[in-house]
Amino acid sequence: MAAEAFRSSSASLEANIVEALTLAISLGLLIFGVSLLFLLRRREGPELALARLLADSRRRTIFLTALCTSLAALFGIGLVDGLDGLISTSSAEMNLARAGLFALGAVGIFILMVDALRASPLTLEESWNLREAAARVTNASQPLPPPVDVGTAPYSNERGPRRPGH
Repeated sequence: MAAEAFRSSSASLEANIVEALTLAISLGLLIFGVSLLFLLRRREGPELALARLLADSRRRTIFLTALCTSLAALFGIGLVDGLDGLISTSSAEMNLARAGLFALGAVGIFILMVDALRASPLTLEESWNLREAAARVTNASQPLPPPVDVGTAPYSNERGPRRPGH
């Protein structure tokens, strides 16, 4: 009986620790995210931070990796929730799996937010990339001119005008 009570209290202690860590990560994301919005607004705005992200291929790679990590963790949490009723595991193990996946997703989000704080001046290559991207966007939004109608020959076997010497 004492061993069972000890296991029960140990399991509840582990569950409390997992819940506390999950709550701490959530609060950290919230506080850092809101302060990031205020910092970016006061500096140069989120638009310039996004433009810098688009101008640098290394930062785009970091962004996509962190975003995919967060989305995969979110998918994993949904999968764990769906499998919870199908497989026979303890709820403590499922909570631990959810917390681990949540922490993995939070790491991806933290990386995105820290990268947004980088405010180094644009290099010449980055400014060129931004100008090129802006030109593509502005050209793509303009309507294309209608195609030129050259007309068709009245007879399909008729040739066009012959040039001298041919």
